[in-house]
Amino acid sequence: MELDVAVALLRDVGRVEGAIATVELLHRHRPRWLLLTGVAGGFERSGVGLGDLVVADSVVDYEYQRLSDSSTEYRWRSFPANITLLDAARATAERMASRPAGAFPRVRFGRVMSGDKVIASPEAISRLGATATDALGVEMEGAGAAAAVARAAPHTGFLMIRGVVDLANSSKRIDAARWGRPVCDALAEFTMATAVCAAATAGHSRPR
Repeated sequence: MELDVAVALLRDVGRVEGAIATVELLHRHRPRWLLLTGVAGGFERSGVGLGDLVVADSVVDYEYQRLSDSSTEYRWRSFPANITLLDAARATAERMASRPAGAFPRVRFGRVMSGDKVIASPEAISRLGATATDALGVEMEGAGAAAAVARAAPHTGFLMIRGVVDLANSSKRIDAARWGRPVCDALAEFTMATAVCAAATAGHSRPR
């Protein structure tokens, strides 16, 4: 099966950069689906480990907050994944799981937090996850990209797939340096396999 694929590389990090790059890609290519990939910090308390892949069934923007003298009230904005892409990712994960033990990373599905802060603190994770205890991890561009799709191209399916290269703690830089390459290799394979599976399910031989 052939796929028409457009790849956009972000120039910087954060929600704004994610939104700008997404709008540019949507305007130029008008894709049927948009898959956002990259690295993330995993949450150990949710059972996520280094090297895992996390597929976001929803992206939760944590940056909307009400700050008072005594507390911070988080006002989450959640963006659900496209069902066709999510089902394709689940089917792909099942196929990968049939490989010999250790041949492919573990794939987890669940909520992923998104915001503009580099999180390297278990205490910060606790504050973020006070009302989202099932969140798998945190990253920085997903909320911007998901919001851009929802606003500018609501008929475009969106899915975010991330590879865990650190656990959002004090070892962040060391772990990321070690895990970056193998995680990105697995992430590329899994993302393309998901796209092919989604195309086959949708019955399109040359989906964009």
